[in-house]
Amino acid sequence: MEKEGYAKFDAKHLANYQERLDIVEKLIDNEEQTNALRSEHVEEPRGDKERGMDENRHVDDKMNDLGQARRRLMDKLLQLENIYDK
Repeated sequence: MEKEGYAKFDAKHLANYQERLDIVEKLIDNEEQTNALRSEHVEEPRGDKERGMDENRHVDDKMNDLGQARRRLMDKLLQLENIYDK
C-alpha cells in the first residue's frame, strides 16, 4: 500500500517536472526569437508610407508579442513550481 502511494506521488512529480521542462524549452525558443529580432532592428528606419509606420515598428510589435508570451509562460511556470513548495 505504501509503495502505491509513493508511485502516485512520483508520477505527479514527474508530470509536473515534464510540464515545467516544456515551458522552459518554450522560454528558450522565445529568447532565441527575441535575439534574432534585435539583430533586425534598423538604426535609421525608413518610413512605411502605406501604413504610416517605420520599419522598426514591425519588429517592435513582434518583440512586444514575444514579451507577453514570455510573461504568460513565466506565470504558468511559477504556478507549477508553487504546487510542491507548500
